[in-house]
Amino acid sequence: MNMPRMQKAFDDFIKVFFPDVMCWTTWHPVGTDLASTYKVSVSVDKIEVKKRRRNRGIGTRFLKMLLILADQCGFDVVLSPSGQFGGDVVKLRRWYWRLGFRENTCSWAEFRYKANRRNK
Repeated sequence: MNMPRMQKAFDDFIKVFFPDVMCWTTWHPVGTDLASTYKVSVSVDKIEVKKRRRNRGIGTRFLKMLLILADQCGFDVVLSPSGQFGGDVVKLRRWYWRLGFRENTCSWAEFRYKANRRNK
């Protein structure tokens, strides 16, 4: 599946299965193969659960499903814990770690995590 179709399928998936979740993503083509399909990296920029639905595990279920989808479609997921939108960075780091994300040690990156699901 090419990147624009994958992004559209992802957006449709969220609307249908997670109507209480808003997710802002940036899709990055990492390269192409001979069939003109992309290796994709998805940066999760922000996840927001509607206030009336928070603290019920919806965000956790959403991220778990995103990682399953990523495994099935073969793309990587990266994110950066930030307090920019009112989140607690320490809690976000622990939450991402529990979900299988690991610190990305690339020198060009700010503090980021990358899904490390294949090495469990």
